[in-house]
Amino acid sequence: MMDFRKLIGRGHARRARNKRTIVFNVDVARRRRSRAEYGEGRSRGTLAGIALAATVVLLIAGTALAPRVLKPAGFSVRWIDVRTSDLLTRAEVIALSGLRVGDNLLTADLGRIRRAICAHPDVKDAAVSRTLPGRVSIRVYERYPVAAVHVPSSPRAQGASTVRRYVIDEEGCVLSVKKELRNRALPLLLGLTIDVARPGERLRDPMTQKALEIIKGYRDTGLCRQIDLVSVDVSDPENYLLRSASIQEIRLGAEQLTDRLQLLSYILKQRGFRGMELPAAYLDLRWKDVAELPLGREAISMK
Repeated sequence: MMDFRKLIGRGHARRARNKRTIVFNVDVARRRRSRAEYGEGRSRGTLAGIALAATVVLLIAGTALAPRVLKPAGFSVRWIDVRTSDLLTRAEVIALSGLRVGDNLLTADLGRIRRAICAHPDVKDAAVSRTLPGRVSIRVYERYPVAAVHVPSSPRAQGASTVRRYVIDEEGCVLSVKKELRNRALPLLLGLTIDVARPGERLRDPMTQKALEIIKGYRDTGLCRQIDLVSVDVSDPENYLLRSASIQEIRLGAEQLTDRLQLLSYILKQRGFRGMELPAAYLDLRWKDVAELPLGREAISMK
C-alpha cells in the first residue's frame, strides 16, 4: 500500500528545489519606471508635434481654399438695392460702398461698407444687410440743411471781401455743395466767427449752437408756418435778433428762448385776429408788455 505521506513529502521537496528566490532591486525598478515615463513623455511630445503640424497644414489649406469653400455657386452679389432719403443717387451710394456685382456675398464686410457710406458729409446714418442667395440692401439716411452760414473765402488777414455760403444741418454739420445749391431759401446765421468750413466738418462753437437752438424752436413751435425767417443774428450775446419778411427785427433777448418763441407765435396769432398783419419795424419780446412798432407809426404795446 502506497504511503501518501511520503509521496506528499517528495512533492514538497521537488517544489522547494524548483523555487527561485526573487530579490527586489530598488535601483532596477526606478530605472524601469524612468524609462517608461520618458517613453510616455516622448510619445506625448510626438503627438503634440504631429497635431501642431496638422493644424498648420489645415490653416494653410483653409486659406487657399476659403474663396472656393465660402463662395459656393449662387452666393455672389447679384442685386444691390439702394434707398436714399434726399439727393444721393443709387450710383453714388454704390460707388461709396465699394461693392460690386459678383463679389462674395458671404464674406462681404457690411460694417466696412456702412462706415464708407457714412463718411460722406451728407449722410447721417446707413443700414446695410444681405439676403441669400445674392442680394445686398443699403438704406441711407441723409442730413437735411436747416440754416446757412457765410464764411470768408480766404483768410481774414488778407482782407478778403468775398464770402462762401455753406449750409448746415441741425447738429451743425457742414453739408456738400450739392445740398447748398438745392437749398437756397434757408435762414442765414449772422454774428458767427467762422474762419474755415469744409463739408463734413461740424461747427461746435457756442454761438452756432445757440443759433441752431433758435432754429429748432422756430420749427418746433410752428413759427415756420407763420413767418418766413430770413436770419438769426447772435452777434449781441444779450439780445438775439430774428428778421423775417414781414417784421424787420424781432428782439428775443438771451434768456428763456423757448418761452420767447412760444410767445412770439401767440403774438403773431393775435396780430392776425386784430388785422395787424402789415409789416412792422420791430417786435420786442424782452419785456412783460410786448412792444411793437408798425412801419411809419408810433410804438404800441401788446399784452
